[in-house]
Amino acid sequence: MSESFPLPLLRIWCRKKDAWLSFRNLSGDHFFINPSGYFVELPDGTLASITSRVAFPLINCYPSLVVADLSLQEGYSPPAHFVYAPRDGAVTGKPEPIRLSELRLELDEILPAANVLSPPEKYLALRTLESGLVLEDELSEIIRALGGGKRTLGQQLVNGNICSWEMLVSVTLDTRVPGKLDPPSMRRASFLREWEMAGEVLIAMGKATRTQLEYALKLKREGSRSLGEILTSLGLCSSEDVEQC
Repeated sequence: MSESFPLPLLRIWCRKKDAWLSFRNLSGDHFFINPSGYFVELPDGTLASITSRVAFPLINCYPSLVVADLSLQEGYSPPAHFVYAPRDGAVTGKPEPIRLSELRLELDEILPAANVLSPPEKYLALRTLESGLVLEDELSEIIRALGGGKRTLGQQLVNGNICSWEMLVSVTLDTRVPGKLDPPSMRRASFLREWEMAGEVLIAMGKATRTQLEYALKLKREGSRSLGEILTSLGLCSSEDVEQC
């Protein structure tokens, strides 16, 4: 099986480095990761926020990048699968390539305390750290304090008032829990927006790329046309494709 990188680790790496990380897939989509989330570049040069669980395959439960699905980014010496740019406040530094071997070693150094946990609890630890709900040193202390006790990591996070159960579910399943300030009419929409399944099916059918879908969704959210209508008007797929979807 081809080498893969768990996306939560890549985002934690970006937070530790305070950097952007970019990569391209073989379909031509240009993705970015920064401390606040995951993005894809649209044809107009803007970035659209995406949900990692929807946009990338799950490997051992983690949304992941498969190296064989990535293309080399030219213009660097040598060309690289990953390019990163450190941030200094609002200023982004010069993009630099990073070798897979170097990145792999740095990812292995993230949260070593979690290696004693069961796979489900390690998943919870990494997703919680990725979200920024807890700092690495604090999380390491919580894990060490578990020992052979009866409480789980989730119970410790909730009982320690670090987060709620609802927030843990939101973080681990990549869904947005409606906030108290969301109007009632928008609370269901906040969930539906995360799961634009018609577009995901078209990607699975090979009828659209992630960039094309996110651009169409941007147009959909700015107007009143259906997703299928927008995709066909842009020439990205046929009405028969939409019907089959």
